[in-house]
Amino acid sequence: IGDPFYSEVADYSARVTIDQDYLIAPTGTITNEEINGDMMTYTIDGENRRDFGFVASDEFEVLSQNVNGVQVNSYSFSGNYINKKALQAGADSIEAFSEVFGQYPYKTFNVVETNFFIGGMEYPGLVLIGDVFYTSYYEEIMEMIIAHEAAHQWWYGMVGNDQIAEPWLDE
Repeated sequence: IGDPFYSEVADYSARVTIDQDYLIAPTGTITNEEINGDMMTYTIDGENRRDFGFVASDEFEVLSQNVNGVQVNSYSFSGNYINKKALQAGADSIEAFSEVFGQYPYKTFNVVETNFFIGGMEYPGLVLIGDVFYTSYYEEIMEMIIAHEAAHQWWYGMVGNDQIAEPWLDE
């Protein structure tokens, strides 16, 4: 059983307007931010993406690290210690997979803690990780899920298999 959808590749440019207390983690790269009253408008660009989406929260703590020209961001609401672990897992994954599979194709990679119920899910430049794993008890599993979802940046993202008909290829 594979993913419930399959998308063609497209270039995206989007503007998202949201209460300025919220931060967003998108599938693309935020190229501009404009404040207008109590609202923030984000301009997001993404080339060669299979999906467009974002996660928003007014509780995110964001940590960032540059890995070979890629900005890796970790968005969490579970505290600095576990967010540092998530950031490092994301950065290590991008570095290792770039060496093995080829250069990571995007400018940003966002790892996002969510109340996602199935562990993790991949989108181009964005992975959702279930908040149940953002504890010291589950941190090793969290790191494995982040690495697994990061690998989808190549195996689904760039390779572009049909996850409905051939789920074995990206899993």
